[in-house]
Amino acid sequence: MSAGVLTLNVDGKCGKECNCTGGQSIAKLKVSKEPDTPVKGFTKCMHYLEGGSTFKLNKTLAGDGGTISATVGSPDAPIPNVTEVSIYYWDGAPDRPILIGITKKSSSGKPTFYGKNGTGGHLSWLAGQVRDLEEQQALDKQNCYNNDAIPFNIKDSRTGDFEESKTTCMQKSRKIKSTTSLPDPPPGSEYAVTSFRITDTSGKDKETKISRVTYRSKPTDIPPISEAIEKIRLYSYPGSSQVPLMIEFKPPGNGGSKWYYSANPMVLTG
Repeated sequence: MSAGVLTLNVDGKCGKECNCTGGQSIAKLKVSKEPDTPVKGFTKCMHYLEGGSTFKLNKTLAGDGGTISATVGSPDAPIPNVTEVSIYYWDGAPDRPILIGITKKSSSGKPTFYGKNGTGGHLSWLAGQVRDLEEQQALDKQNCYNNDAIPFNIKDSRTGDFEESKTTCMQKSRKIKSTTSLPDPPPGSEYAVTSFRITDTSGKDKETKISRVTYRSKPTDIPPISEAIEKIRLYSYPGSSQVPLMIEFKPPGNGGSKWYYSANPMVLTG
């Protein structure tokens, strides 16, 4: 027997207590806010009943939250047999939900993901946006489309790439390449500077945010870069082959760069 009907209120931004239930109360509904899930930089807000009990989920979200376009049942009928529903946010834009995951009793514990599509009165949540993608892949794709944010992976002291994620948004909208336009190293130093320019597929500059920074696909202490940048620079010296000494995220124009310094590969601090 279903415990009731839940209407999600994603306009509530889930808040400190992850209160995005549209002001409703379903007996024994558990709400959990999980930071850095499934990877660093994302927050997952979970709603579920203990013991595998089920509830119904309204397809129409509260406020301007849009509509979940489920393919089964009447467009107006709630989604039945739900055991868990989760809302995902990128930490660089904590007021913008980008993905919903719905787990049903008959789904062998695997959620169906629905990606955000459109804005305002045209907002909907579509399974087709993220079909056949795992949780992290779905988040990377949605974050690229909705927040212009992608992961940057440091490979060694002088190289990095966007290959952490293979989503179509990144493959079709952005490229990263070394540039010959480099700043001068500090006078008298032996520092080497590797500069990467971010462009669209036609080679034009493409402002981009950085959803997370990894080192050889492992997390670092660098937080999300939520302001648009156009260049990434790695600073190293001849003896530092493994990890750069410094990394610079340069915004367009004369805006101030963000700098992070390395004590070891897993700790790059501002």
